[in-house]
Amino acid sequence: MTPHRDAGHGTLLIDIRLGKLGRYKAASGTLDVQLFRDLVGMLRQLRRARRWDVLALLVNRHLGPLELHDAFIRGTTDTLPTADHLRPLAGAVERWLAALDRHETTRKQYAWLLGHFGTAHSTLADVPALLVAARAAALRSGHRATFNGTRAAVRVLLRWAVGERHVIYGAATAVEALRLEHRAGNPLSVEGLRALAGRLGDLGPMAWALALTGMRRGEYFGRRFEVTTDRILVHGTKSKASDRTVLKAFPIVERLCSYDHFRDRLTNLTDGSVRVHDFRYTFTRWCEDAGIPGPRIKWYLGHSARSGDVTELYRRGRGFLEYLARDAAALRAFTGEPPRRALEVSR
Repeated sequence: MTPHRDAGHGTLLIDIRLGKLGRYKAASGTLDVQLFRDLVGMLRQLRRARRWDVLALLVNRHLGPLELHDAFIRGTTDTLPTADHLRPLAGAVERWLAALDRHETTRKQYAWLLGHFGTAHSTLADVPALLVAARAAALRSGHRATFNGTRAAVRVLLRWAVGERHVIYGAATAVEALRLEHRAGNPLSVEGLRALAGRLGDLGPMAWALALTGMRRGEYFGRRFEVTTDRILVHGTKSKASDRTVLKAFPIVERLCSYDHFRDRLTNLTDGSVRVHDFRYTFTRWCEDAGIPGPRIKWYLGHSARSGDVTELYRRGRGFLEYLARDAAALRAFTGEPPRRALEVSR
């Protein structure tokens, strides 16, 4: 490349093709011919290395050639803010929600959680600091569960936007969730459920069924499940996945009344301290206490499972029946025998 002056800036002009980023034409910032050639050599080397993240800083005018060259010489290009860092947060959230493969209810929840997260000028690079500030605010206000939900939504967003190996994802996930002060009944102990089921009378089996399967209210009360020989198949109400498997650790009881009737009866008996969704938390805690691995608990609950865990085993049919039997036995050993007669209302 023959160096020549840029009439607008008076320095030598860089004019080079940068692969998929297109043509880059800009003042180099120097009249030194050797330094100019070093700059061009650096750009060619970065192009061969496919460092589009760094080169995009030049193309988008976030960084000048000399600034990049200084970092290149010092070997600190990996510390530069990349194009990922500079992407507007609001736009990333909008595109992510549009592409998110989740039920509409979940997308609305994520949109609400992130609706007031950051400002119009925030970028993805600001997310870790925004989480730190949101955590401090939640400690002051007591809205711990809302912060934990926002943190979870941010993790899913960043996994989509930059990937789990990116420094932004690492910094954001380093912000710890807040410990929740659970009210009595969330989750229930085994003895606590026995006592509550006794007070519920003829509706007690429904409490056991919810706590022993972890089904959501729409799944159980909407009769979106099928009982098979060795498992319960649940047609998801939250994700777009087809069916998921729930442990068949005990006989399942069919729905005895409507959701509204069960909720009202539960509220009256416990003064609102126990809610229907608490049985799902109870199932989660019992599975954890029984020693069932986290990825399989996620599968039973219908949460998103990452590749390489139980999802792959389930798809390929390798070892999943063994896991079902083993986990069901572990849950039975932990809880002991629930009231058999009550649970055997249907089968």
